[in-house]
Amino acid sequence: SGYDESQYFVFLGDWLEDPNLQWTRDMVREISLDELERIDPLEAVAWPERAEDLMGNYVSKLPGPQIWYSRELGIYSKRRESSEEFLMRCREGLIVERSQRMRNLSELVFHRFLKLERKLHDFLAKEEGLESGQRLSLEVDLKRLFSIGRESLSHMFLGDYFQLVEVEELEWEFPRRPEFQEYLHALASDLVRAYNVISLNYEKRAKDIESYDVPMGSVQVETLNRGIVWT
Repeated sequence: SGYDESQYFVFLGDWLEDPNLQWTRDMVREISLDELERIDPLEAVAWPERAEDLMGNYVSKLPGPQIWYSRELGIYSKRRESSEEFLMRCREGLIVERSQRMRNLSELVFHRFLKLERKLHDFLAKEEGLESGQRLSLEVDLKRLFSIGRESLSHMFLGDYFQLVEVEELEWEFPRRPEFQEYLHALASDLVRAYNVISLNYEKRAKDIESYDVPMGSVQVETLNRGIVWT
């Protein structure tokens, strides 16, 4: 399976003379390597017969290591990879597709954004009863609004991380002409709705993970660096 957690601890088993008696959980206890001290034996020692068979049989009956599987990507977590790390890897595996969808959305939104900017400037140009100073002040404020709007759009679409946005975060308001607000709010609402649909779909697919217990078998158990432990 590629999982080697057993090399970080040691099994102590009660040795019984009956060669056919298999180890059970109450016959074995787990200790940390930190609890052991290396002492060379006074005389030659040897492992009892069938020791590897007993260890392999015991370990194969233990619950296998738990890993995670992404149904969306068809991949398993790596050795000693936490669920949080695996989720991050799943997000990275979907980032190209998400980025493409966001680029398509950004092109559409920027096109509508520029079209709305021209439309509102035309409204001001055709508005009657304005002095030249008032008209200029309104045009400057409108340009400033759309400059801020372009910055907010760039910030939204530059990020490759999961996030949700709200209409209020865009701050697209032009209080000196409340009738413009309907157009601004419509575009902002469409943007936020489409943006959040992509983000939520991306996160849902990244989180489509199930736990998986790696099955163990005695043929998969290999005994390395054997030693004799006595107390």
